[in-house]
Amino acid sequence: MTQLRRTPVRLPSDSAGSPRLPSRAADTAGQRNLGKLYLPYLVFALFNVGTYLAFLYGPFAWPIRNAGLMSGLLTAFFVFYTAGYVFGAQRQVGRPGREVTDWVVRHLGVLLLVGVLVFAASIYVYTGEFFWNTARIFGDQQENYYDTLRYGETSSSLLNAPFVLLKIVLQPLITLGLIYATMNFRRLKPWEKGALLAVYLFWVLFSVFRGTDKEIFDIAVIFLTATAVNYYRSLTGRVSLAQLVRSLLFVTLAVVTLVGFLSVFSQRKLTRTGGQTNICVIEAGVCARGTDTPLGYVYGLTVAYATHGYYGMSLALQEPFNTTFPFGNAPALKPLSDAVMGEEYLEHSYPNKIDRRGWDNGVRWSTAYTSWASDISFWLVPFVMFLVGLVTALSWKDAVLNESLLATAVFSFMTTMSLFLSANNQVGIALDSLSAFIVITLVWLVTRTYRLRLRGH
Repeated sequence: MTQLRRTPVRLPSDSAGSPRLPSRAADTAGQRNLGKLYLPYLVFALFNVGTYLAFLYGPFAWPIRNAGLMSGLLTAFFVFYTAGYVFGAQRQVGRPGREVTDWVVRHLGVLLLVGVLVFAASIYVYTGEFFWNTARIFGDQQENYYDTLRYGETSSSLLNAPFVLLKIVLQPLITLGLIYATMNFRRLKPWEKGALLAVYLFWVLFSVFRGTDKEIFDIAVIFLTATAVNYYRSLTGRVSLAQLVRSLLFVTLAVVTLVGFLSVFSQRKLTRTGGQTNICVIEAGVCARGTDTPLGYVYGLTVAYATHGYYGMSLALQEPFNTTFPFGNAPALKPLSDAVMGEEYLEHSYPNKIDRRGWDNGVRWSTAYTSWASDISFWLVPFVMFLVGLVTALSWKDAVLNESLLATAVFSFMTTMSLFLSANNQVGIALDSLSAFIVITLVWLVTRTYRLRLRGH
């Protein structure tokens, strides 16, 4: 039986019996390492400022009419995110949530095996293909991409609906098991290591078979955030040769992962377009400059992928506001909105308004800000950004200083959200990822303050 108990305020004693403040001591220890608390903020700042500068001055000449308004709003979003992050970084760390971690450890093998089965089955349920057809899928991804779209339109929902519900229930547990196993790989039994690698493999294959990039990006973020948390937990207040070596290894790993992701991404896009190196956004009537070389193609494709959502936001700012609260912020909520409010309710959202103007929201983005603004208007989005900054700082701090598994998972979701702000509400695209984010975040917030007693614990 699950019970919640308010954690009493106690001052633990040191070896001499004197009371001490663990959270303040942990905060002080963390602040001795430059960048330990503010590394995620620096990544957010560099990435999001960089994408907007690439939008304005990159290889595309976007025909925007309201650059001043956009720049002002994005500056406000950045300022409010900064305020939320700084506020969160100054808060005390919460409880580590050991009860949940211990439960995951006891059932880790089962969670990994369930992850393998779920993602292997997902390939068939969503695409009609068996995972052993991988060689053929890689051989002609353009054909596979359109076959997947046609299958989604014609497949029966008798199998899909129950499986989707099962995946929604299991995804939070699979995510926690995957993150814990990744962070403790050396301690795993040989068969658990194999199961972990199989989860990664089938998760990536699921993305490849669907012809999308979402799952590949999700798994890359989970791996990198888990690795980053592990590394920053190991830092001490003094600089040593071992720390420098670990820093170099971590940076190298991050660069290799990024280059690998971009290479796979570019190769898949190139095969999907039949080898054409021209990169054009037809809806905006613009094409990238200098894409006739391999490096220029990768650069142009990356800029197009990461920045064209700003043009969609520019179009949305020209539309009147009609609230779609509370369903317009996440595409995954559309079935619920259709059932509760009717199928025409979301036609008032900004993405659907600009879709009618020719900016196809099925293949084009308009930023996460635009999705949130559909519910609350662009003028209230800064307060959402304050919360994004606050939760990111709190989860990073709990993950690193208090070794919280739940906080590590929340930080992974927040990283995904932050890196996709210029594109869409990535966490809210699919019901399974959205449910995992909501459930894990709520449990983390509860266990920061309350003692959670699980059955058999």
